[in-house]
Amino acid sequence: MSGGGIGFVGGEHSSREIGRKKWKLNVPLDNCATDGFRICGCGCGSACASHRHKGRWVPLIRGAFYSTYDIIQRMTLGRSDEFSNDAVNFSGAKVVLKTKVGDDVSAFASGLLLASQTDDIAPLKYNGTYIGANHGALIVVEATAVGHGKVIADVGSDWTDTDGTRFTLMRVVDADKLWFVSENQSTGSSWSFKPAVTEMMLVSSGYSNAAPIVITGMSLAQLWPALQRQTKIIRLDGETVLAADGVYSGESLDIVNTYSIANPVAVVDYVRSKVGSTTQPSFVDASIRSDITRTIIYRFASNVSCTMYDSFVTGDNLAMDYVCSVQAGPLAYAGKQLWQYVPRTQPIVGSLKAWDFAGREDISGLMEMLHITRAGWPNSVNPPSRMMQLVKQGRVPEFGLMLGYSYRGA
Repeated sequence: MSGGGIGFVGGEHSSREIGRKKWKLNVPLDNCATDGFRICGCGCGSACASHRHKGRWVPLIRGAFYSTYDIIQRMTLGRSDEFSNDAVNFSGAKVVLKTKVGDDVSAFASGLLLASQTDDIAPLKYNGTYIGANHGALIVVEATAVGHGKVIADVGSDWTDTDGTRFTLMRVVDADKLWFVSENQSTGSSWSFKPAVTEMMLVSSGYSNAAPIVITGMSLAQLWPALQRQTKIIRLDGETVLAADGVYSGESLDIVNTYSIANPVAVVDYVRSKVGSTTQPSFVDASIRSDITRTIIYRFASNVSCTMYDSFVTGDNLAMDYVCSVQAGPLAYAGKQLWQYVPRTQPIVGSLKAWDFAGREDISGLMEMLHITRAGWPNSVNPPSRMMQLVKQGRVPEFGLMLGYSYRGA
């Protein structure tokens, strides 16, 4: 693994920042050359009637970065993919010359990349699996069964392996691949599922298209989509809800993403009830019971720094592992060095070396997964609360990313 992603398990408030200084907002709608902030609500760079990027809003949020450059943060408010979670995502940050005004899309396209942000929103982890954000429960047995002959009408049908475990057909992926989820292997609310089909064969009885399914390969996959009752609101200055394409300016911008996470046991029951349908049954129908309802507020300030407010309510007694409020992949550092700094930590002995993140580490080369546990805190009651990545050219720092937990909020 070259370079390193970073994540932080936080509480209610987590913050993510590129650029440090804050500026007073005084930008006219048609001028980004001055210090300030604006949003192109459709990604086209000017007011327009329709520019939805295949049904998605792709806001470009622009503000001052330093003397001669602005920063543009691109957000994606959905992927328009039936089998994705369609959540609000960070989708790239670049710097552009302040003189590039009037067309933020062109400016962004030619800007200097700071971060690709391919998966920078963070899931929860409970009942043994990551779920929420871009994740679905890792409970699907994706089976290769060449020429299986199953069609959409067969989705929801029940099959049994040689151990007698019931598997429900959840999706016909293509002519040679199928999705199955087993019956719940637990009692109570801490659900679990069988991760593989015993002896690579599933049989059924009393079903019209019931020829045995011979499996030649299988792997675990995520049950997508997992988010239901999802809403996305863009709010300017805490009051004005933006619902039309255009260019706007203000003192702060909130993107509010609320969703529920469908209970996988209830999802399987719902799909079983739809066997024989001519269309793929939904995994997130509003009638399906939820495990959790979560609200994330992405609050952008004038320098396009972002404070995230993350809250959730559970509907069941779940086996919670952690709440990861914010995460980030490596910054763009091609031809340069990527440094990692995590204060209030002790050196960690890994398989490659002893890592001293409090003293800063160059992670441009080989990196490994490391866990900063309580044993690695110099003070057991004062855990690490933030971390930083820094891109350097030789000994000269160029830009960085700080993220962490805020005890005060914003």
